Amino acid sequence: FLQQVALMSVIAVIIGGIFYYLQADFVKQFFPDRDGRTAVFAYINIATNSLTLFFQLLLIPLLLQKIKIHQILGIFPLMMLLTLTLFGIMPVLYVVLGGIVLQRSGAYGIMKPPTDWLFTGLPDNIKYKFKNFLDTVIYRGGDVVAQLLIVNFLVTSEHSFLHWLETKYNFDLNDLMVLTVIGICLCMVWFWNATKVGKMVVDEFKKYNNEPKNL
Repeated sequence: FLQQVALMSVIAVIIGGIFYYLQADFVKQFFPDRDGRTAVFAYINIATNSLTLFFQLLLIPLLLQKIKIHQILGIFPLMMLLTLTLFGIMPVLYVVLGGIVLQRSGAYGIMKPPTDWLFTGLPDNIKYKFKNFLDTVIYRGGDVVAQLLIVNFLVTSEHSFLHWLETKYNFDLNDLMVLTVIGICLCMVWFWNATKVGKMVVDEFKKYNNEPKNL
């Protein structure tokens, strides 16, 4: 169970890294001056904070009362899957900006509350040790994996696996599209993993004779 929770968190961080790269590439392309970039980042922050509050204060508390936890955990991966698919079809600025707002607000507003809720039925010695491990090693390590392995090593670096394939086999592939396909595949795994975690938590709570409502 805890391994699946860790995997869920790592994939979430990697998807965040992919969106961060897409944002950086498009903002640099469409807003070459510093003032323009500052303004667009300000709008992104305002939209992100507003959506996060909506998710945390209104949407998720309502959903926790209405639907099962595995369904709630599947919402954010599904949102990211649809967003990346839309970007693959329409690789335009507004899709990227909307995607980064959804990714950042959803990470804190949609994913974090039910993820924290997963630990409510576990013994304190497991709960606090693993949450500390999750918040430090997993999230920080996920950032490194996203940036170095997924973004740089596989796709964007001059010595990346993608560029090696292009050189060796004379392919002409778009970096952003390859990164998007990787993100879509990861989101599919993430959706399966998140819903599995939501179903596994039932057995975990039963193991410790603690069954919160709405499982």
